[in-house]
Amino acid sequence: MTDSTALAAIRTLVLPHFPVEADAPVAPLGHGLINETFVLDAPAPGLPQRRYVLQRVNPLFSPAIHQNIQAVTKADVLRVAQRFLSTDKMAIVVVGDRASQETPLRKLAPLEVRDLDGAPVAATPTSRDVGPRPGASSPGPDQK
Repeated sequence: MTDSTALAAIRTLVLPHFPVEADAPVAPLGHGLINETFVLDAPAPGLPQRRYVLQRVNPLFSPAIHQNIQAVTKADVLRVAQRFLSTDKMAIVVVGDRASQETPLRKLAPLEVRDLDGAPVAATPTSRDVGPRPGASSPGPDQK
């Protein structure tokens, strides 16, 4: 399926199931080895900006794959997550403007602020924990 054919199918068959405008921007997202992946930037009236990643399972797979995917329930996901995800070994990472993010985040939970190299930082921002790292290049389009 070509990108233009896939995009037309997404607009006709998929977008009506999302709370988005019919002309919301949809674009290919990288090049998958098996499946086709698209990004949907979804401005919707009265809702915050949202981004969805849509994946079309390759027709090489039997229709049973689609039925199996659709049969997965919230309880299934929670059961597997509880078995395999060790939340005590996880960390929530927030990247952004420290000045605007730090105070609201401290209201939610204890906060550990680190610089670009992962070292703990002082109570007040310094040049090492804001802005790009000296000598670092900007990420390319496939690295974002």
